[in-house]
Amino acid sequence: MACEIYIPDSKQLFLALNGKKEEIENEVGNELEWEELPEKKASRIKVGHKGDLFSQGDWGQYHSWMLGMVLNFQEVFSRKIKQCADGL
Repeated sequence: MACEIYIPDSKQLFLALNGKKEEIENEVGNELEWEELPEKKASRIKVGHKGDLFSQGDWGQYHSWMLGMVLNFQEVFSRKIKQCADGL
């Protein structure tokens, strides 16, 4: 499972966010995977969570993780993207 921010057409925004990497990871509370994808126009920033998706007994835990992470990403990245976009 993963939660990610997908940046379709702005390497500048990705690089600006990457400049705040430590700050963002501290606020998110996880180390993130920063994928510039140099051969593409897009970039992504994500966090993964391991689990057995066939284990239905764990689905509630997985849903809770995903919901918490989505809300966390929305809160942190909405502020950081606005800050970075104002500087571009």
